[in-house]
Amino acid sequence: CAGGIPEMCTSDTGILLKRGENLPDKIERSIRDLIDDEALREKMGKSARSRVEQYFTVDTYYDNFIRILQDTISEDKNGK
Repeated sequence: CAGGIPEMCTSDTGILLKRGENLPDKIERSIRDLIDDEALREKMGKSARSRVEQYFTVDTYYDNFIRILQDTISEDKNGK
């Protein structure tokens, strides 16, 4: 997973790799694990879809945006 990692990628929804030694080998191993393990692919796919449906809908973004605006307006009115 790349970009938006804390919000989107968890150990249930993807394979997170840290920069460092043998990164190409780690990428290869991760891809092979997914190729070889249908159950893992299914589990991660279902978990990722569920996470997107729960946290990344238009309604969720809208609600969060409105909350941020309201908080900002409230802070401005209170002189913060």
